[in-house]
Amino acid sequence: MAVTMPLPAYRLLPLPQLSLLTIPTAITPPGGSTGFGDLRLLDIAVLDAGHKIIWGVGPTLVFPTASERTTGQGKWQAGPAAAIAFAPAGWLVGILAQNPISFAGDTDRKDANALFLQPFATYQLGRGWFVRSQPQMVFDWQTGKQVLPLDFGSGRVFKIGRQHVSCFVEPFWNVSTNGSTPRYGVNFGVSLLYPDFWQGR
Repeated sequence: MAVTMPLPAYRLLPLPQLSLLTIPTAITPPGGSTGFGDLRLLDIAVLDAGHKIIWGVGPTLVFPTASERTTGQGKWQAGPAAAIAFAPAGWLVGILAQNPISFAGDTDRKDANALFLQPFATYQLGRGWFVRSQPQMVFDWQTGKQVLPLDFGSGRVFKIGRQHVSCFVEPFWNVSTNGSTPRYGVNFGVSLLYPDFWQGR
């Protein structure tokens, strides 16, 4: 579950911000762990480089809020984040990098230090349809293990009454896993969009 909020520039923050709040949820029937994971907050200060290129830097934070021991890391974490995106006609291409590092938390839990790389590519087909690929790669500096997925999916943006909705389905296959992630599966999501949220504010 995630909330993405673009924030316009204003007095305290002279640059536009892109904030992402994520609460992972694990549901593994039958008999597996079910619960909320650690809350994650990402905030990127966005700069327009021109030529349809934007980039930004900011912090990434992880809070040990998991409802079950098996669904979280039990560590307070903070680290750097950076992103760059290129938007030619019909395309959005870029990469997001985050590296949260643990600095406090349960002493009986392992320290956390991992690089998360998320390249993304979306192409608009028209009539609200799009194809996309957004694999999230993980490189764990503590264990030397990594997760390297390949994925490709499609989706559509449409309206239900006055509400804009985006849906996608994205199968994936992990070329390399850390032992706790599935070899293959399907990601799917539904997003409520508010493109006019800041108008008049």
